[in-house]
Amino acid sequence: VYVKIDLDTSIISKTVYKLSASSLDPYQLFCLKEELKQHKLRYYFTKDKKGLELLIYSTNKTKLNSLVRVLKKYQIVAKIEPYKEDK
Repeated sequence: VYVKIDLDTSIISKTVYKLSASSLDPYQLFCLKEELKQHKLRYYFTKDKKGLELLIYSTNKTKLNSLVRVLKKYQIVAKIEPYKEDK
């Protein structure tokens, strides 16, 4: 048996961005979910004492910026920042 392995020595580092939005009323939440479907982004919500928060992790900053612009129509304040994993 002969196995040839070609290891690519160049590792590409991709920046992951986090988009977050909080303090959403029921109408904003509905609009947000509809926009997320159209943008085909995976997301999840967290809930704590401060309320509900949307989190999206993506390497496509252009897509996230596009979503932020659309969300402004619904008075949804969202911010994008590089994601740093808690250690």
